[in-house]
Amino acid sequence: MKGVRRLLPMEPAAFRERVVLILGNPVEFLGAGFDDIVRSLTPGVEERLFSWLERVAARKEKGMAPDAGYRGYAWHQLLIFRFPFSLESGRHRVLVVKVKNARYVEFHLGGHQYYDEVRSRLGV
Repeated sequence: MKGVRRLLPMEPAAFRERVVLILGNPVEFLGAGFDDIVRSLTPGVEERLFSWLERVAARKEKGMAPDAGYRGYAWHQLLIFRFPFSLESGRHRVLVVKVKNARYVEFHLGGHQYYDEVRSRLGV
């Protein structure tokens, strides 16, 4: 949606659809306050986030390997991608979990405390 100015906040359903379209497969959407954060995204942050996701999907971003297994996957099977941003409500993070050479499985969006909890579980 480059060049198109939105006057209303993006709706969470449209946000999820766009993420799935960019990543190329359905993912599990997780996060504390996910819908509220999506509605509070500024057009600039939104554009940077989707641009970053496009680079992730095009394999132009380098992912991190976790230190431990996660949800039935061994540590060496996963890549984690991280996108930090700030809003008036505070610092937030996106974490995208991908099975190497396969599909994206999770899209996390939350505040810094949520991010710390997920990061801890993932071992990154």
